[in-house]
Amino acid sequence: MHNALWKETLGKVQFEAGFRICYTTRMKFSSKSVISSLVFSAILGIWLNLTQAIAATGTFDAEKKQAESILSQYSRSKSVKFEIEKVDEKKVLGTKKSTPGELTIAGAKFNLMTLGATKTEIISTGKKLWLVEHPDADFGGASSRKVSDLSKKQPALAKQIVQIFSNPKKFIKSSQIKQASTQGDQLVLELQPLAKELKSFEIRFDKAQKQISEISFVDDVDTTTTVRFLKVTKLNKIPQKKFEFKKKSSDEVF
Repeated sequence: MHNALWKETLGKVQFEAGFRICYTTRMKFSSKSVISSLVFSAILGIWLNLTQAIAATGTFDAEKKQAESILSQYSRSKSVKFEIEKVDEKKVLGTKKSTPGELTIAGAKFNLMTLGATKTEIISTGKKLWLVEHPDADFGGASSRKVSDLSKKQPALAKQIVQIFSNPKKFIKSSQIKQASTQGDQLVLELQPLAKELKSFEIRFDKAQKQISEISFVDDVDTTTTVRFLKVTKLNKIPQKKFEFKKKSSDEVF
């Protein structure tokens, strides 16, 4: 709210100053009415564009710095493990599903494991991206794993994880903040989505604990995906097996 008011006030001040400059310029050309109108219009247009650019780039610097500082601690660690809760809300179907899980990251590699009716993993080896659906444990795990190569068509969640945690400085620098607010200890940033298939993207930080607390986005079919980061553990050793994928002869490949 404060940033929005500052931006509006700055815009008004800059516009009034610019208008006076343009008006003075027009008066100097008053003897040639056609030329004066053209010059006046050109200068006014340039000034309006400049005003918008200044207002847009001069905001949310403190919030960006705070967000980058929190995210950078994860990229500096050898590896980090989060206990998470993943919530998928499908507006079209009117359904909402909450699933516990675990996210382990190390640079551009990650393993996102969810434990719903069955165990599901999205594994990034750093070069390839795999979706692995494990057999239902209630049936003794006798059936085959279902495996899909997602490397060429990565889901939005996978893209966001890599962008946020592998290079937070680049992520924050390239992100346009549409709105920033503080809700208790929470810093809430509404960003212009970097992925074309997303309609909105929001990231939350716990300022007191200096941790990421939640990411949430809406895709092009109005499904809202939310990942809540419940507990974080910084690992001294990289759990390499978490980021490895080996096909089995019994796998069903899609």
